[in-house]
Amino acid sequence: MLLTAALLATAHAAAAPFLEFDPANQTEMDDTSHNNQFRIRLLKKPSASMTVYLEASGQSVFFAECSKTFTADNWNTFQVVKFRATPQYTTLANQTYALKARIFNTSAIDQTYAVKRVVHTGGQCSSTGDPHYKTFDGQQYTRMTDVPLWLFKSEHLDVQAVQAPCVPGSTIRCNKAAAIRYGSSVFVADARSGFNVSSILYAATGNADGAEITASNGNQTYAFRFPDGSTVTVSSNRYQNSTHAYVNINLNVPPTCGSNGGVCNKLGNTNGFVLARNGTWFNLTKTQNCPLGDAWTDSWNVPAAENLFNLKYTSSVPQWRSAVLCTVPSVANVIAASGINRAVYPQYTGSYEYIVPTSSIKTTSTAAPKTTSTTAAPKTTAYTTAAPKTTVAPTTVHYTTATATPTVALADSCLKECQDELKDTNCNLLLQITPYLGACKADCMLTGTFEFVESHKAAYLTDCKKIVDQLAKSTNKNETDHATKVQEKNGFGDKTCPNNCSGHGKCTDLGCKCDKGFGGRDCSRARGSNKPTATKSAQSPVRTGKNGKKCRAKKN
Repeated sequence: MLLTAALLATAHAAAAPFLEFDPANQTEMDDTSHNNQFRIRLLKKPSASMTVYLEASGQSVFFAECSKTFTADNWNTFQVVKFRATPQYTTLANQTYALKARIFNTSAIDQTYAVKRVVHTGGQCSSTGDPHYKTFDGQQYTRMTDVPLWLFKSEHLDVQAVQAPCVPGSTIRCNKAAAIRYGSSVFVADARSGFNVSSILYAATGNADGAEITASNGNQTYAFRFPDGSTVTVSSNRYQNSTHAYVNINLNVPPTCGSNGGVCNKLGNTNGFVLARNGTWFNLTKTQNCPLGDAWTDSWNVPAAENLFNLKYTSSVPQWRSAVLCTVPSVANVIAASGINRAVYPQYTGSYEYIVPTSSIKTTSTAAPKTTSTTAAPKTTAYTTAAPKTTVAPTTVHYTTATATPTVALADSCLKECQDELKDTNCNLLLQITPYLGACKADCMLTGTFEFVESHKAAYLTDCKKIVDQLAKSTNKNETDHATKVQEKNGFGDKTCPNNCSGHGKCTDLGCKCDKGFGGRDCSRARGSNKPTATKSAQSPVRTGKNGKKCRAKKN
């Protein structure tokens, strides 16, 4: 048998190896692959059923199953262990992890196995405010649209967003809702009916594909975590202290989703251009100031036949429908592992801009999903049982040309406020602040208020925290020390915020979320006014659109 010294048995007491691994010395875990696997079998025939429990060092590896059971009949037959890496979003060197296998005989007996990780970074994309986009390759732009838009489109994961006036009658449009499909499961987070954050989420279909959904910040933030490592976070925010809300959408996508489209751009792209749905590459920098759209973003408008908000989609069978961080038990027949939260969420009953046919909504269930072969061909799910009773056409907003005359004083006032909010976050060495300042300043000048400043601070801290979380797992002591410093100073994760937010804010996983009129890392800085100062009134910046000359991106 192909056993080497690399398969060292480490147990509570010295013991000989009990497993044969294939490959023998170590296996490779490629971040771009859905099918990382190795095989195991027993070296000796057991007298009764024997369970092998699995664990990987740290929080580095997810398994499809935490254990494999062998009998006197199949003890020498290899069983496949399927695993994947925890997605990385910062550049790290290739690493080797120790995998532990444990059996129980008269005592617990352990054996280790090496897993070499070939690291590839995933992608992070965001759509915030009114709305500002940051693509996977770091390009930033602002677009407003009156139809649903694909942020991300792939075989197993789709994310769509709907915009609407930030408040009724406003010409400024904000993200108002997000629809997410993983496999055959669809979820919608919607804030168009007002700021009733406890009911912005509903499960449009049953959760059949292992989604884990968690709420935080008083149910204002929902995090959708999927077994393939993808994460979509939707957070609702009050607009200018009104009863109306907008949502910020953040995507973390592993490198296994490389064949994709959407306004987040192609995952892994490095050529500096953006890809349209028809395969044409465009130069995004040529249309940075076009608010309504261009040929590139128009190509990612969602047609009615593929609108997730109306449950129009093609279902698929994901490679991963369960994923577990495993811990070997200390006693026999007990598996310590994180389970999948298949919570039941209420059906949405509020008014809808895009009506969901009630007869086509499936009831959410906590029952375990039926086993489905991963080789099955995707099927098209057609919902034809009933037509919507009422279909309300999206509001069309026309932007007319105007002369841009914002004063220097207004620009300076907006920039200073944005700098005061973002400069003291202890993240500046990890994350370039300039793009966030630019988006923050643009919103301030457009709206004439500091209303979006706190939102841009949250977006910056969200991206900073992602980097910090990755550095905390590093094997480099300087990186882990820096991560600890940033975590402590900002109160990341543990809700131990600096100075208890000075009594002028709420402590969250991102640190202090300041009350209106206050700012700073600990909310100790009083703004005095919620509006920027200017020596003379300023008109809105140029906004061209359907009544004026529409911007068009230039092809590469």
